[in-house]
Amino acid sequence: MPTRLSYPRPTPRPDPPAPFHIPAALAPLLAPPSDNSPPRCPPSRGSASSLSGWTRSTHVFPAAYPRVRTLLQPEDKISIEELKARLLEHHEGRSARLKSRNEVLWTVVERWTRAEAKGKGKGVTLFATHPNGMHKETWDETLSQLLSREDSGGSHIVEIWTMDAATQGDGGRVNAGKLPDIFDWTEYARDVLNFLLAYMPSSTSVKSHPSVLPRQSDAEISRRRVYGFEHRRIVALGHSMGSAAIVLACSDVPTLFSALALCDPVIVSPAAGRAAFDDLGGGALRRRDVWSSREEMREKLQKSPFFATWHPNVLTAYIEHGTYHPSNSSSEVRLKCTPYQEAAAFADMRARVYAWYILSSIPTRIPMLWVMSGRENNVSGGDADTPATVWRRAGNARNVRIEGAGHLVAQQAPGAVAEVLGEWLGETFVEEVKAKM
Repeated sequence: MPTRLSYPRPTPRPDPPAPFHIPAALAPLLAPPSDNSPPRCPPSRGSASSLSGWTRSTHVFPAAYPRVRTLLQPEDKISIEELKARLLEHHEGRSARLKSRNEVLWTVVERWTRAEAKGKGKGVTLFATHPNGMHKETWDETLSQLLSREDSGGSHIVEIWTMDAATQGDGGRVNAGKLPDIFDWTEYARDVLNFLLAYMPSSTSVKSHPSVLPRQSDAEISRRRVYGFEHRRIVALGHSMGSAAIVLACSDVPTLFSALALCDPVIVSPAAGRAAFDDLGGGALRRRDVWSSREEMREKLQKSPFFATWHPNVLTAYIEHGTYHPSNSSSEVRLKCTPYQEAAAFADMRARVYAWYILSSIPTRIPMLWVMSGRENNVSGGDADTPATVWRRAGNARNVRIEGAGHLVAQQAPGAVAEVLGEWLGETFVEEVKAKM
């Protein structure tokens, strides 16, 4: 990989005392009740017009079960202070005092598959998670540019799965009416594990799958937990909150993963302040979420300093796939991720610290790439803590800073992210082939 801006390895220092108990594992996963009915699966997008030979299909399956015990999202507006208070009560044991709602939430994924596999041996299955307030389709431009780079690691990829959080994107729509009053990021991590262990098909060779993915057998789930996938190499790609979920999932069942690519992850030491996250949560609660049309939405967002820096194709994906029409007779659109659910995710401060502590437990056989902002690092601990974070799992790891891009690297610089990912994938799996010769 060419020389790029990166964080140098800092002098090692002792870990600060953990401000709370660091769990040894995520909550167990169980099979959901058999009498639950699936929601209507969002329509598949079919062929990717910009990518010859690739097609996309949408699927649903039960999310991690059981869920952490919560209340329903309140109907009335609340303040960020009340949201934080609910999270504090949750972390102080509120769930043990609540009666279970026994709700079955559903996860929505999109599969990208190519007609003809390329590369040697087992191809790469790329699995992607999104940032808070976004959705799976905001990866479209990065993935399209990555797959178009046939001279790079993109040629190793035979299949891609992108996943919505259960409360955001299409997940927020299929679970409407059952959404929780708080969002614990460990639930996102459990949803990742639930898919990889119990619902991801075993082979990439099957051309199509049913819209409702069937659960794998108990024997297959147990085998994956111990040995991983027989016919897949899983490269997990996360951004922001999605990166933290991947790290938590990987630390729990590392056998499932062949490599991790983390885009400006929100993973911080307890020494990092929380003021920036409080501002983000309050801003999310005030976010506009209704427009008279998608045309009006685009006009307004293009004038916003926050959205004006985005690649135009990413902004289009955000508008087209991050909204829905509440009425078929009107052009009005609403965000699929409600301001409340976005703020609820910002309010959870524990999981990002939990992920920081368990980073060092991820086996060094798993290559790790950090794709970081080139101009800010406030969500990763600032100048004082970010270098220690990206080097916390020091073996078999590298970091790259994308010059000119902020925290939303994949939204602002998808081409640069695709270039770095492609080079890293090429080097990683070429070296793997050499090592086995």
